[in-house]
Amino acid sequence: MFCEKPHYTFPPISTSPKYDPFLIMPDPDDERPAELETLEAIYGSSLVARSKFSGRLELPVVLLQPLQIKRTNQGDGAEANEVSHLPPLRIWFSLPYGYPSEVGPTLDLETLWLPDETARKLEAEGVSLWEEYGRTQVMYAYASHLEEAAETSFGMKNLEVSSDVWQQLLVFDLEAKQQAFEKGSYDCGVCLDPKKGTLCHQMGDCKHVFCIECLQGYYNNAILTGNIDDVKCPDFSCGGNNQRTQRTKLVTSRELLRIPIERPTVQRYVNLKRKRKLEADKSTMWCPRKWCQGVALGNHYPKTNIALEEMGSMYEEDVESDPVPIEESIEPADDSEEAAQACASALKEREAAKERALLATRLQICEDCSYAFCRLCNRSWHGDFFDCRARVNIPSERTVLEQEEEASLAFIRNNTTKCPKCETPVQKSEACNHMTSSVIKGCGRGKMEVPLRGDVGDDEYGRVVGRDDPS
Repeated sequence: MFCEKPHYTFPPISTSPKYDPFLIMPDPDDERPAELETLEAIYGSSLVARSKFSGRLELPVVLLQPLQIKRTNQGDGAEANEVSHLPPLRIWFSLPYGYPSEVGPTLDLETLWLPDETARKLEAEGVSLWEEYGRTQVMYAYASHLEEAAETSFGMKNLEVSSDVWQQLLVFDLEAKQQAFEKGSYDCGVCLDPKKGTLCHQMGDCKHVFCIECLQGYYNNAILTGNIDDVKCPDFSCGGNNQRTQRTKLVTSRELLRIPIERPTVQRYVNLKRKRKLEADKSTMWCPRKWCQGVALGNHYPKTNIALEEMGSMYEEDVESDPVPIEESIEPADDSEEAAQACASALKEREAAKERALLATRLQICEDCSYAFCRLCNRSWHGDFFDCRARVNIPSERTVLEQEEEASLAFIRNNTTKCPKCETPVQKSEACNHMTSSVIKGCGRGKMEVPLRGDVGDDEYGRVVGRDDPS
């Protein structure tokens, strides 16, 4: 007789997608365990198993040539940065029942920076490889294919990403380069001692290497004493191949933070750079309150809320200050009276335009204490209908250069005589009142007799001879 109930019963087959019958009765012909063991032996911790026959494989991306990355919606003039390291490419895979002889692998690429269109194309290439290899194990070949394609940026010449992703890519590239740098040993360019990479810093532009201790002492002292022109690469040969007239690039605030220099010191450095530019700008208006000494709104170098880590990429000019440009001078076309009068008229028109612009912008508001004051009299704002020029002696705003030019023109008119041929102003310094115009550069018209002003009367030499010397 048979027992109604057997002594042992198999568990019911579950319809859950997580169930795999080979967890109970493994098939000796299943090639999936062997392929997973191969991947684990090659990639180690980069392979993360999600279940028995599925998981995630991370592939590092190190580019053979730097890739330019830009932020979207920034136009053609957008800032472009180059990176040599990108976040890893993640392959989510699943080896279904029947792989590899009957069905191919299920692939899903995940990355922070790769366009969706390119990712879908690469996923399809995995299935194509499985077909080309004759429906055999293909995961290692597919991973190798992606690594080779990643070295050339998958054929991309530049990459446009959002602002958040752009910032993350820059940070990742810097960290990857720093990790590679810290594995070496270097000679400090200041103290000349050999130091480990963890104790050194490599300058971002020129790639000179110094120990962190020397850089901190050098930059902290320069910023503390206000010598911000010294906040640059300490190497004497740095920039030696450039033109002598080229401005020296200063260290950016974000690189100072990476050295690291303390944040309050870096903020003082940024403030000193802005203050120097404001002081060099003649249009800057300062708050008349002695306890404030802030700057009026509307200046050429307004305050910014940009973080120190982002300065130096777009928002900060890390170069030595330019000299304040001198206003273009007005010179007469020639030495005639008409030209002199036209020059004087142009100067008066310029002064009138300055005065009109000055009156139009009399209201100034301090950006620190919000004090509203008059640009002309430096008193509390009194309104547009009150003309404070009557009670305050406003000096002329003509530059010193213009005053010197006017004085020079007046001296030439009163103390020189023109050559009758080339009209070059000449003045006697010694000897008699005869002059040979051949000594005047560009004339060469021979001898002439010119009565020079301020030396003898017009009666003594009543004629001006401008003929060529027959001899």
